Amino acid sequence: MKMKPFSTKLALIALSAILILSIGCSKDDTQPTASELLSKSWIQTDLLATVNGITESVFDDEYELCDQDNSYNFKSDGTFTVTENTTKCDPLGPDQVSSGTWTLLENGKKITIDPIDEDPQTLDIDELSSTSMKV
Repeated sequence: MKMKPFSTKLALIALSAILILSIGCSKDDTQPTASELLSKSWIQTDLLATVNGITESVFDDEYELCDQDNSYNFKSDGTFTVTENTTKCDPLGPDQVSSGTWTLLENGKKITIDPIDEDPQTLDIDELSSTSMKV
């Protein structure tokens, strides 16, 4: 049985395919920063309180129904706005109900929220991902 010599053209095609696959499948090791993860619109879905070691939701007790669907938009320039969504407290009032600035502290472990019309608050960030923020 006579073997055919290895084709240079076939070798180049195989090498090209390997290069394309390795470039196309390269991993992007760059993780988003806390600021990048935070800079988007959020809607608060719960408020938990812990008393005597028992944690329970106090969302309905602490927020009027018209405030429960508000959107919190944290912008990358360090400003934020709070906007009423479909359930408005005052149907004739403005959609934007608050604004101010925000700052991350301690490598993204804390956030200071400073509304224009209220005192600033510094909160611990317990979890921050592209889909969840727990403070």
